[in-house]
Amino acid sequence: MIGGPVFLREVLAQARRPRTYLFQTVFLGVLVLGLIPMYAQAIGIGKSRLAEQARMLFEWGAYLQLIILTLIGPALVANAITEEKGKNTLDLLLLTEAGPWAIVWGKFCSRLYSLLFLLFLTVPLLFALLTLGGVAARSILITMAILGGFSVLATGLGIFLSTVLKRTPGVLGVSYAVLVAVLGAPKLAQLPPAQQPLVSPLLDLAYVANPTWYYPTASLATEWWVAPAWNVTAGLALVLLAGLALPHARELERLLDIRRALEAFDRATFLLLRPGRLLRRLTGGGAAAADDGPRADPRPIGVMNPIYWKETNVNTVGRFKTWWRMNLAMLVGLLGSYALFQHELSNIEFHKVVAAVVTGFIVLLPTIIAASTVSREREDGTLDLLATTPLDCATYVMGKVRGIGRNIVFLAALPFVHVIIWIVGGVLDPTTLVFFALGIPVATAASIVQGIFVSLLFPTTLRAIVAAIVVVTIEAALPLVCCVPSFNLPLMAYYMVEPSQGLATALGQGPQGSFTLAKLFACLFSAGTHLGFLFVIYSLIRSDFDRYIGRAA
Repeated sequence: MIGGPVFLREVLAQARRPRTYLFQTVFLGVLVLGLIPMYAQAIGIGKSRLAEQARMLFEWGAYLQLIILTLIGPALVANAITEEKGKNTLDLLLLTEAGPWAIVWGKFCSRLYSLLFLLFLTVPLLFALLTLGGVAARSILITMAILGGFSVLATGLGIFLSTVLKRTPGVLGVSYAVLVAVLGAPKLAQLPPAQQPLVSPLLDLAYVANPTWYYPTASLATEWWVAPAWNVTAGLALVLLAGLALPHARELERLLDIRRALEAFDRATFLLLRPGRLLRRLTGGGAAAADDGPRADPRPIGVMNPIYWKETNVNTVGRFKTWWRMNLAMLVGLLGSYALFQHELSNIEFHKVVAAVVTGFIVLLPTIIAASTVSREREDGTLDLLATTPLDCATYVMGKVRGIGRNIVFLAALPFVHVIIWIVGGVLDPTTLVFFALGIPVATAASIVQGIFVSLLFPTTLRAIVAAIVVVTIEAALPLVCCVPSFNLPLMAYYMVEPSQGLATALGQGPQGSFTLAKLFACLFSAGTHLGFLFVIYSLIRSDFDRYIGRAA
């Protein structure tokens, strides 16, 4: 078997890691928690309704599995090759008799085995639905084939990106972007209904459960195999490309490094914002000013929190160039969605989806940034130096929280910008702003604080990021069993977007006063609960230097 020794080494290493079993527990736990409310609705109903409820359980369980695979898959695969690069063992592996193909295929098969084993764990749960009626064994097998094909694509994509990119966080970011595009792009691009399930595994699952949505005269899904077929083909093709690229990984890293292009973009933008300097450049003057970008101001010793200064001037995300690029990209993305979906701007569903997507970034981005902040200092050795200074724990934690909060403040304000624009435009109701004000700030602060807490507990950046995402995923399931909507911010944003009175009347909706009041009480209760949770975690990590900061070092 090509890559057999590498595969055996990877499988044994994964079997010895606690995170392997954590992934399995979280996967099944979130799946069961998500389906518990639907199981509860099936109690005490007739056989016909029981069969319909079983069909719904099966359908939504498949959607939930696909979403969890999308979250967990890149995290399992992202460090496949970058880990070898970071440890400087990739060159040693290439010098062995194994060769690049054995390395790539061994890594691919071991990561794919982990994802397929997660799917295997759900088989008893799905086949139990057969006893309720309403679900055919054929549908279960087709669903497993679609999910398996998507696993091949996710694994192949991760292996390829891990080969050509330098750092694991970059691989994670690009993988998530590509997989989300594969799942949602056909719907957003408004392809003909018959073509949508052929491209997106998510819509393919909907096609299997509801064939008439895509083919009005079809009683069974006959074209379901197209999406898994191209997923498997694309995944294997990416692995082949990774095998070809692996001997040239260092050269490809430098070639794909966009730092120079971004710095040129910065210089051009700053020159356009300073016409006088641009004119001097064009006329040959001002040659001495080689770098037109802003420089970090020296820290005023004794005045500013040193950790806050470090987060906002030294760390990558806090540097002005990175900070403004990130904010510019988010603003362009929001305005670009208006231009791309001009015909949907008066549709309340469009604004619900935009709010959910933006708030999803508000949860994920601060969590990832905060989860990597302490572990990165531990890996580069600066945490040991900080632990030997007279710096107290409260100052350290306060500086981290304030610094990360400053870095993502524009992102947290973006949903409010969107809502204000369309309140003025007469599409959204002003109460939406109240709901967002009750949920977004406290959820953002909680993401930062719990991300820092997780970063203190886990020794590497990747483990901390994965653990933080697991925590966020578990919290996202809480609104399904109790009334705390701000713990699932995208879900809250989706349901809290209220149409204006004029638009509601045009849509034929009656008065929503009592429902709006109920949502207001839910937001108030959730905000109070979230604040209590935030206070407990924050007080815990700032109270004892030796227990958290010192032990982490």
